[in-house]
Amino acid sequence: MKSSSNNNRFYEQLAPVYHLKVDWSNRSAKENELFGLLIESLKPASVLDLGCGDGGHAPRYAEAGIRYFGIDSSGKMIRSASQAHRSLAGVSFSTGDMAKLPSDTKGRFDQVIMLGNTLPHLLTSQSLKATLAGISRSLTTNGHFILQTVNPGKLTHKTIHFLPPKLTGEVFFAPFYLKQGDGWDFYMPIYQLRNGTVAATNISSTRLKFWTKQQLVEQARDQGLRFVASYGNAKLEAYSASKSENLILIFRKLAHARTSRG
Repeated sequence: MKSSSNNNRFYEQLAPVYHLKVDWSNRSAKENELFGLLIESLKPASVLDLGCGDGGHAPRYAEAGIRYFGIDSSGKMIRSASQAHRSLAGVSFSTGDMAKLPSDTKGRFDQVIMLGNTLPHLLTSQSLKATLAGISRSLTTNGHFILQTVNPGKLTHKTIHFLPPKLTGEVFFAPFYLKQGDGWDFYMPIYQLRNGTVAATNISSTRLKFWTKQQLVEQARDQGLRFVASYGNAKLEAYSASKSENLILIFRKLAHARTSRG
């Protein structure tokens, strides 16, 4: 569910092994506190998942009886999601652009989530504004928008940032960010053992921009989304601009919010 033009090749190559990289069973255990808040405390009846990937968050909502709709720009990701979760009631998926949400999403959702590495694909203030406006229009009054992104404070003064590598079976992931001008190029080389030979894939990159908390709070406010809380990780620990790995923000849609179209 990304907006920059160089994403398709990157994510289409990643899609077949995405489930190995994410390792949903392990990730889900680490997100229990976050989803306790999103599901048990906020109690939505419906949720829109932007940048849903292969739909790994769908089971949590389906098991709680919450209607779930996932959108992603990658056709391969959506096909994987639809296949993996075809037996779940109240769950659906579609390809789409988060900066151009369809008109039929207006006022349909009590909660919109944008988790993982989705937000940084918005490279301009215009695309961020359009996305937040669409999110605000999609929410019911007093509905919540939950955003999780990389904490840009951790990247200050860096020109390259290596993410934890991952070896699973015969597939090795070696992701990293490379500073380029006012943004970052995201690489995720994938090495696979095939017939005794190592083959490399996904050697292309995708462009990212890491937005600060202040920028996001100000832009969201302009679209009728009131800042509620911030956290530094999925365990809901306090956010530190210099130390936290993540930046998690929670917003609530105000009554009579007036939004633009970007």
